[in-house]
Formats: sequence, C-alpha cells, structure tokens
Amino acid sequence: SAVLEPFRIGIDRPSKSLSIFRFIRGEYHPLGFFGVQNADLYSIYLVLASFLLSIFLYLYYRLDYLLMALFSYVNVLLLFKVGHHQFYFLFLLMSIFIYLKNQDYLKRQKLLVLSNIAFWIWFFIIVVVYPLTGNYDDYPVIREIIGLPNFIVLLLFNLILIKTILNKSGDGRSTQP
Repeated sequence: SAVLEPFRIGIDRPSKSLSIFRFIRGEYHPLGFFGVQNADLYSIYLVLASFLLSIFLYLYYRLDYLLMALFSYVNVLLLFKVGHHQFYFLFLLMSIFIYLKNQDYLKRQKLLVLSNIAFWIWFFIIVVVYPLTGNYDDYPVIREIIGLPNFIVLLLFNLILIKTILNKSGDGRSTQP
C-alpha cells in the first residue's frame, strides 16, 4: 500500500514536470488549437484504461506476468499526471529484478535492453540536471518541456517491451502457468 499512496495523493494534484500532461497544460499547450488547455482530468481515465488493457492482454494471451507487470507500471508512468522522480525508482528495481529473472531470454532481446539502457541514461541526466537547475526554477523552460521527451523515451521503451512480450508468447498463447 505504501507504493500506491503517492498515486492516491497525486490524483488531486495538478500535473508535474515529468508528465506529458504538464507539457500539455504548460506554457506551450500544444493541444490548444483543439481547445484543450489542460488534460489532467483524462490522466486517471487513461491509467485505468491502460490497466484494464494490460489485464486483458495478460489473461487472453497468457503473457509473462513479470514483463506484463513492468509494461503496466510503465503505462502508469506514461499516463499518470504526477511525474515525480521518485516514481521511477520502482521502475528501476522492477527492471533489474525482471532482467535477472529472465536473463537468458532478455540477453537475446538487444533492442529492448538498449531501449531500457537509453531510458536510464536519460533519467540519470534528468536526476543530475534537477538539482543543478534549482529544481528547474533557474530554467523554467525545462519544467515546461521535459514531459514531452520523457514521454517519448518511455513510450518507445514500452512499445518495444510489448512487442517483445507478444513475441515471447510465440503464437500469442504462452505456456506459463
């Protein structure tokens, strides 16, 4: 429950810097031409929809439960409006655990491993830049735009991950219990 507590608290908060929703409602509001200035409300619905989709995929195709847990959590990072650095540490721990547990298979999935490494290099840069810029206060433009590249890097990883998961199940039906 301690892992879920920040998410419960975050429901009532406005979108934060690492979230795509912060970029959408920020100074540049790229969806403004559609009349959308703030899409924070949709975050919760998108997270729930992605969770239901993950459950459906897992049950219907009998996919690897560890890889699907990682996929589901990355969907939360992609779609939840509160993008704080601390939410990513569970992702890091899950990535390491799942890699160790599926090492033989994942060693052959070079694109997935490289996309994961690329994300962690990106994230390390963000973590270093954050205090160096006074929590982005010295350079407010960072706070305005960082959600977009973060979203793109995470989305690429997650698309490669789901492709890998579906390929691992062969014809779509895994033999795992």
